[in-house]
Amino acid sequence: MVLLFDQTKTLEKSIGEEATRAILDLIESKTQQELATKRDVAEVRLEIEKVRAEMAETKASLIKWMTGVALTQVVIIAALVKPL
Repeated sequence: MVLLFDQTKTLEKSIGEEATRAILDLIESKTQQELATKRDVAEVRLEIEKVRAEMAETKASLIKWMTGVALTQVVIIAALVKPL
């Protein structure tokens, strides 16, 4: 966040030059700490891709297990119905 020149002068008139400088320094340091760099964004994208890959593996595994459970249920039901 950058204050315009006019805003800075108005602030200096209101609270003084020293207090204005302290406020501007604080704003600048906080702003710099919270900004994401291109590298930060790239790292987040990489993590997202890893999570997507893990989700795909989990989905495939879940489909395998569900198919196995469904087939087992069919076999059990067929075995129970056969004697009747």
